[in-house]
Amino acid sequence: MIQGVSSDIYLLNLSDDSVKKIVSQPGPDNGPRFSPDGKQIVFSSAMGNVTYFASNSRLAVVPVAGGIPRSISDSFEENPNLIDWKSDGIYFVGLQKTASHLFRVDPSSGLQFRVAMLDWDDYVGRLIIGRIVNGRVRQAERVAVVHRDGSLEYAKVTVLYGYEGLKRIEIPE
Repeated sequence: MIQGVSSDIYLLNLSDDSVKKIVSQPGPDNGPRFSPDGKQIVFSSAMGNVTYFASNSRLAVVPVAGGIPRSISDSFEENPNLIDWKSDGIYFVGLQKTASHLFRVDPSSGLQFRVAMLDWDDYVGRLIIGRIVNGRVRQAERVAVVHRDGSLEYAKVTVLYGYEGLKRIEIPE
């Protein structure tokens, strides 16, 4: 339930009709969605900015029991738009330098990765080239790949490359 004037976020317990305030801070907080396990809520927030009307919103996460909201999208220039919270992360669309991209963020680690293109290496196999917006990736970590049709494919990171000038070099993380 969302209160319209201050846009605070409340939780309505249907079994006893009790109402509990989950988020209360200056500026609007709206569009709540539950995590797949039902223990957290992601929502759009001004993050307490009293001049919210002249600034961008953020995506924030808070426990269902309440607490201090934690922003997960500070690195974006424009308003991120929440798509969904799946078991492998929170999906949203964000603008960077006026271009819109699909992102996935792991709410526990904060990893945000934007895929730019795919490539192929005869020894390694498929290469995903992109930019880590926030967080770190290490070899042997499990990642999710979102295809254009919205389907998910899980993969294991076998090799990480960085660039030194125009030369591709192997890196540990």
